[in-house]
Amino acid sequence: MDFTPKIQKCISSLKKFESAETSQTLLDKPASIWLSVGLQNLPSNLKSTVKPHRIPITNSIRKNDTVCVIIKDQAPQKEVIKAIENIEKVYSFSKLKQFSTHEAKRAFCNGYDFFLADERILPMLPQKLGKTFFKKKKQPVPIELSTNKETMEKRIFESIHQSTYLFMNFGSCW
Repeated sequence: MDFTPKIQKCISSLKKFESAETSQTLLDKPASIWLSVGLQNLPSNLKSTVKPHRIPITNSIRKNDTVCVIIKDQAPQKEVIKAIENIEKVYSFSKLKQFSTHEAKRAFCNGYDFFLADERILPMLPQKLGKTFFKKKKQPVPIELSTNKETMEKRIFESIHQSTYLFMNFGSCW
C-alpha cells in the first residue's frame, strides 16, 4: 500500500499550519519536521541479521559526521578509503584487538558518528565490537569494496550521504 500521497498531504498541511501560526523574521529558526515510521506487521521475508536494509534518501543527514571504516586485513584499498571526504580513520579487522576492554570499546564507539565495514567481515564484528555498539545503534553498515577506485568511492559516498538504514531486530527490547 502506497502512503506517499497521504504523507505529502500531511507535510503540506503542517507547513501551512506553521506558516499561519508564526510569521518568519530574520531571527526565527525554521521549524523542523520529524518523521517516525512504525510497522504494524513485519514483512515475513525479512530475517533478523546484522546486515541492515538500505533506504535511499535525497538529502544527507550526515554532512559533518566523522566516519570510521573497518576493513579486512591486508586490504589494498586502505589508502583510497582514507582519501575520501568525512572518513577519519580506517581500521583493519586485526587492529580491533586493541579495543578489548569494555571501556575501550565504549570510547571507540563514542569516537565516531558513523561506522562502515567491509561486508565480508560483517558477521564477525558483533563479537569484536560488543554490546555497546548495538545499544547505541551504531553497528557498522556494510559496504562492498572493489578494486575499481571510482566505483568504491561512489558506494562509500552513497552509504554515508544518500542512505539511512533499517536494522531488523526481533524481540520486545528493540
